[in-house]
Amino acid sequence: LELLPVPPLTRDQIKLLQWEYGMGIDCSGYVQQAFLAVHGGSRKSYGFDSIGNESLYDLKGNRAFTRELTPVHARPGDLLILDGPTKGEAGHTVLVRDRHELTAEEGRALTGLDQFAGSTDKVHRIEVDASWGAGYGNLDSGGVQRRTFLYNESTGEWADVDANTNAVTQDSAKAGPYNGHPVEGVYHPTR
Repeated sequence: LELLPVPPLTRDQIKLLQWEYGMGIDCSGYVQQAFLAVHGGSRKSYGFDSIGNESLYDLKGNRAFTRELTPVHARPGDLLILDGPTKGEAGHTVLVRDRHELTAEEGRALTGLDQFAGSTDKVHRIEVDASWGAGYGNLDSGGVQRRTFLYNESTGEWADVDANTNAVTQDSAKAGPYNGHPVEGVYHPTR
């Protein structure tokens, strides 16, 4: 029996295959590995569970981290932990890549910023990396991606920036930046 050569799969075909068969890496698995690559150390030294049981939702009280409730002092390499939209639903974990006050030039490039922030509001731009759910096969939304969140320090509200359109969207403003997931905390490593 001779096997015929199989043409290489496209990126989208691979993502769809992963969605169909439940393969790939979730947010906590990706973020934990990325965090350790950035900071060094071992899972044990940060009080993380092993791969396969790597939920990062239990960092409150972990001595390897300090916790803040807002991202105004977030630094590259910090963990931003989001609770589930409702009790019992899965939360989400992201790794902070960058945080700075939104510049006037960046603000002009965004559509709908004026509905999110007034001209004197202090807005933080937070770039994050994570693995994201595919939304029932929506290949554009799933997989490892970099995304941008906005936090309005003046109002305490959050928004998400659509990477394709630069449109500012608010799912549930005070809760958090992503699909109604409220912010549990921003965690800085202590070492």
